[in-house]
Amino acid sequence: RYGGFSDKDKQDLLDPGFARTHSFGNTRELCRSVIRQAGPASRLSRMIYADTRLWLPDSHLAMADKVSMSQGMEIRSPLLDYTLVEAAARMPDRAKVGLFHTKRALRRAFSRRLPKPLVARKKRGFSTPMDRWLKNPRGGLSQVLLAKDARIRGILQPKALETLLARHQAGRGDYSAHLFTLVTLEMWMRRYLG
Repeated sequence: RYGGFSDKDKQDLLDPGFARTHSFGNTRELCRSVIRQAGPASRLSRMIYADTRLWLPDSHLAMADKVSMSQGMEIRSPLLDYTLVEAAARMPDRAKVGLFHTKRALRRAFSRRLPKPLVARKKRGFSTPMDRWLKNPRGGLSQVLLAKDARIRGILQPKALETLLARHQAGRGDYSAHLFTLVTLEMWMRRYLG
């Protein structure tokens, strides 16, 4: 979940010459080492700990900060107040999730203050429709990767990249996170490496 590209993905995608001259960290081992730092906690608590250390700061908080700052806004995350986080960490697992329910304690805390449909609705994020954008064969994002002058072509094997994109566009898997990472790398290379 956190690593995106597995070691096999890297082997398949990376140009062999580039891979020989560069080293890449093992994302699975990074995740395992963070989870081990959680100690003898429950599986749910270890997962929450990993989310707090990896996913939250490197993804959600970073994106929220960039988007808000681009609009000249400063935002706060009141649910990340350390006293609230510590209190939630001390709660038993059954108070956090159930067989068919997430965010049990949060829903219970606000059940008298918010309309019932809002409290009862399914969890949903603020994600972009990246999956659909990348499925458009003539769309801008897929064309960024397939361009003949794409900088990323010096790093990746073009056929492997085309295969990954084709599998995504044919609906044989959701590779939007992988492809978005590659689009971001391509755009970064264009901007900062000329």
